[in-house]
Amino acid sequence: MATPGSISGTNAFALANGMVLTEAFDRIGKRPTELDRHQIISGRISMNLLMVEWGNNGVNLWKVVSGTINLVAAESTYTLPSNLIDLTEVWFTTVDLTGGGQNSDRFMTPMDRGEYAMIPNKNAPGSANRFWYQRLFAAPQITVWPVPPAGAPAYVINWFGLSQVDDIGMGGGEIPEAPYRGLDALCAGLSVRLAEKFAPERLQEKEQQAQRAWDLFHSNDQESGMVTIRPNLGGYGRM
Repeated sequence: MATPGSISGTNAFALANGMVLTEAFDRIGKRPTELDRHQIISGRISMNLLMVEWGNNGVNLWKVVSGTINLVAAESTYTLPSNLIDLTEVWFTTVDLTGGGQNSDRFMTPMDRGEYAMIPNKNAPGSANRFWYQRLFAAPQITVWPVPPAGAPAYVINWFGLSQVDDIGMGGGEIPEAPYRGLDALCAGLSVRLAEKFAPERLQEKEQQAQRAWDLFHSNDQESGMVTIRPNLGGYGRM
């Protein structure tokens, strides 16, 4: 217990999913004692759809994940995790098998479907430097070019990507998969969706407040680093 006149000394504040829901309803003038079963179910759906919106809004740092693809000789296409939303960085690694630890990495640049279709020899072997990310329904795929002349352990591909936010449930004290700095934006965003359905007269007001909360959160959800602009000339004359 904190001593009167002193700070708490803790950093454990969190909101369970049910608390986020009641806070959002409070913001549109709906007290918890007034809520019926339909409103709670509807609120949970809206909260999940808000997480979909967040996933579409860009790179959420707390959902950046990484992985490694063990390449197979002459195979160009590989399946990625089904909950992966997008790839952010991809690089081809030549692994030092002598034990010296001198791996060699080569950054890979993305291409779209049209660019891949224009490659004359899609089975050309070599060190992969381009990739086509296919956002398929069941599970995304990555197609690399040139195709690897040999497979793992000598050649692998490493990647960073954006993963889907976990589903929102209301039982067992579950918490939202959102960082501390995003809790206010979460409550504000949910209040907009609830106002649309249960308090339309407050919708515009809630939209303005939610935009401000999101802007504050998103401007803080950034990595520090230098901005480098350089032309990519590596592919010129290779097709």
